[in-house]
Amino acid sequence: RRQKSKHPRARQSFSLGVVGGFRDKLDKNRKTTEKANASMALVLKKDKELEGFVKTRYPRLVKLQRGTGVTEMTHYNAGKSHGASLVLHKGVSQAANAIGRFLKSKN
Repeated sequence: RRQKSKHPRARQSFSLGVVGGFRDKLDKNRKTTEKANASMALVLKKDKELEGFVKTRYPRLVKLQRGTGVTEMTHYNAGKSHGASLVLHKGVSQAANAIGRFLKSKN
């Protein structure tokens, strides 16, 4: 049975930790991949004219950033360690050949 936390935002803090831990893991993998593919890297160049056009064309377009509010660090760190240990596997790329067939019986 799960224990109830005294902190009202414990679940949110844990969830933020899971996301943060998984993001750190992805960043670490990305950095090693970037080092391996450094010769084929693209360079990001900002286009001032394009940014000006977007500002005039879409004047109400804004980027939002939200603060996390109050975070319970104990739960956040526990979530972060869980997030760092998450493993996502690739999805199924081919359909199974035996869809809708039953197993053969032993006679």
